[in-house]
Amino acid sequence: MKEELIQKHFQKLKNLKQYKEISEEELLRLAEKRANEELANIDNLVTDTEEKKLAKKLLGKYLDDFDIDNVADRNTVNALVLLEIIHVRLQTLLNEKHASAKGAVPLQTLEAMHKNLDKIADLKNKLGLTKKQEEQDPLKVLTTLKKRFEKYINEHRDDFLVKCWKCGEMILLRRQTTDYISGKHPFLKDNVLYNEPLLKLVVENKITAEEAAKVLETSSDYIEWVIKEHYLKEVNGS
Repeated sequence: MKEELIQKHFQKLKNLKQYKEISEEELLRLAEKRANEELANIDNLVTDTEEKKLAKKLLGKYLDDFDIDNVADRNTVNALVLLEIIHVRLQTLLNEKHASAKGAVPLQTLEAMHKNLDKIADLKNKLGLTKKQEEQDPLKVLTTLKKRFEKYINEHRDDFLVKCWKCGEMILLRRQTTDYISGKHPFLKDNVLYNEPLLKLVVENKITAEEAAKVLETSSDYIEWVIKEHYLKEVNGS
């Protein structure tokens, strides 16, 4: 879901005139931040207009140093933003009571502020926002990047199996260090699971349909169907 949001915001930003001179790398960073803001969904945290503005400002500040990867991250960031707003409320209340009491400090409000600040510090610690990037534990940073890389791989395993934009056939994009080369996929033909040499062996009774099915990880019924509906018609030219 997050990757889809990033792409959505990236395309939207790319089409805006004010971002025409910005590199794609910078646009992706901005798109990721917008995606994080959308995932955080802080609109319902507060109802006051000024507090909504403050909430968005705080969220933007935190997202400069933190990336939302899951629901737990989102909930923690939301809780932190809300506690920051509560701190502002308590500070305003403290100032009002201080002014009305001619210098006296309301201990109950002061105690509530201290507890709230402790909670804010705990959540910042949890999110790793208490240290500057260069002061963070290198092993922790590397572990975080590794987790994100593994997550990206799991979500994009099929990205390099594509349909040719000219002939419509499925092709396999193979990685190279500098570029990509395309090749015909060995087990697909016209979007159908298919391997001509393998099916030929079945027709010639050199292997069974069951054995071919194990290679293609399908059923023997499928092998018999694809031979009848595709392979034999192609061989016979019909």
